[in-house]
Amino acid sequence: MPTSLSDARTRGPNYQVSERQLLLDTPNGARILVSEGKSVRYARNGLSDSEIALFLLGSAWGALCYQRGFLVLHASAVLHESKVHAFCGEPGAGKSTIAAALSDEGLQFFADDVLMVSPSVLDGKETVSGHIGPQGPKLWEDAFGYTRSIKKEPFRNMGRMQKFFADPSSLASTSVGELKSVTLLTNPNEDHLEGSIANMERLRGAHAFKALFDNVYRPEFATTVLGTRAVFRLLELLSNNVAIRKMSRSKRPRTFRDVQHMVKTSVIDQILRDKGRSRSKSLT
Repeated sequence: MPTSLSDARTRGPNYQVSERQLLLDTPNGARILVSEGKSVRYARNGLSDSEIALFLLGSAWGALCYQRGFLVLHASAVLHESKVHAFCGEPGAGKSTIAAALSDEGLQFFADDVLMVSPSVLDGKETVSGHIGPQGPKLWEDAFGYTRSIKKEPFRNMGRMQKFFADPSSLASTSVGELKSVTLLTNPNEDHLEGSIANMERLRGAHAFKALFDNVYRPEFATTVLGTRAVFRLLELLSNNVAIRKMSRSKRPRTFRDVQHMVKTSVIDQILRDKGRSRSKSLT
């Protein structure tokens, strides 16, 4: 395992990027080398399986995807009728919990924490595809009270807070689908909700672009490996062709089911609108 890349074109605080490789030093002392979008090697330096998995399923996976030309969103996602619906947000916003809970209601769990996207063409129209990522959700212990996902081995231990691997109720049976919506989950001060459980707002133009950029996974990897111009082009394609929404919701436990229903309704409504447009085109 090299300690540095002799041909590095970019050197960050804990990573180096060359034309074909990315070398990452983790805060715990492990070192990970991602090469040509094909391989990941690592020296764990005493880290346990769960500790090294945190980086292999996160930063290393993201770097591998960028080397393959994908844009990666910090998102969990579900699949319904071949359409992908993603949920972004800060750690703890509820991305994985919402996706896992929706899998209890017939939608298929598609990706956890990292979602690959790429340009595509459907019926002669430029659109965006979502590609399957790590499927098993990783849930905080209290999240199992909101979903029928089965708790497995611990993934991350932060003292009183523990995160676990989980098996959701339903997993996607296909590896790619048209990306139709991205919902940005926020947890504002309760006063901003003005008595509502949640507010849903459609974002467009520059607001949609900025919201998406804020949720690019490891943006320093994206701009270094893909290039800033390519990243901006993909974000522009996303903001113009995908429904981008911002959902401000209460984090009070008793409101979760209502929030879950609101999210599912927005997904189903999007599908019905798309079907209506397709039916209208077929009649003209």
